[in-house]
Amino acid sequence: MDIDYSKVPPHYLHCTNVSCPQAEHCLRFAAAQSIPASVVQYIVLNPAAAMRADGSCMQYQDAEPCRMARGMNQMLRQVRTGDIRLLRTQLCAIFGRSAFYRLKKGDQLITPAQQAEIADVMSRMAPYVAVQFDDYEEAFLFI
Repeated sequence: MDIDYSKVPPHYLHCTNVSCPQAEHCLRFAAAQSIPASVVQYIVLNPAAAMRADGSCMQYQDAEPCRMARGMNQMLRQVRTGDIRLLRTQLCAIFGRSAFYRLKKGDQLITPAQQAEIADVMSRMAPYVAVQFDDYEEAFLFI
């Protein structure tokens, strides 16, 4: 599995447990396998602390990319003038002001969970607008 290591957040928990039965499909293991030689240090999971009695890992993260969204400008332009201020206030309350603007402009990817939250707010405050983000891309969800 190819991971662009520049997209792995610096705080991401890596796993180096080659004997883990879930390693082949785990994003944490794949991230550890993708570390370039220029990276001096990274955070590593203690496998002994993460393993459950049944052999599964508490820190397992599926290595399947998910559909991330980028930007909300086109969708928000369709919101009526009388509704936009309250809608923006609601979204800022959920994400925080600066994060909302990064998501809106497309500077930060919008996770599937965030997309669902935005869709919920839109359905309540501007049900006449179709929830369609500016762009979509497949990406790994490093949580």
